[in-house]
Amino acid sequence: MKTLTLLLFVITSLYSIQVSAKGRTPLSSCSPTNETVDFITTSIRNYLSVNPTAADTVEGIHNWWINWPDLPESMSCTQTALVRLEHEGFVESRKVGDRILWRRVSASTDL
Repeated sequence: MKTLTLLLFVITSLYSIQVSAKGRTPLSSCSPTNETVDFITTSIRNYLSVNPTAADTVEGIHNWWINWPDLPESMSCTQTALVRLEHEGFVESRKVGDRILWRRVSASTDL
């Protein structure tokens, strides 16, 4: 599963993702050391502290879990934040059908 997560991270880092529903232009990639990633990581932690059973795709998390102060950043920044949280053991990714869902790691989940 971690290989799939890393592959997804590489793909989203190589290509900008367009948020067409909001009519935005293609967004730039994100540096893993970017302070934006810290903001996103904190936002995801805060969201999951209020909604501990929530699960969503990177697109859903990017669009609904993060209260952007201005225009949303690149979706690759959200992917980078999720991978960071996964390495910390806070979230996990699960393939469900043809989608990858992210959720908080529960106390009963084996890491």
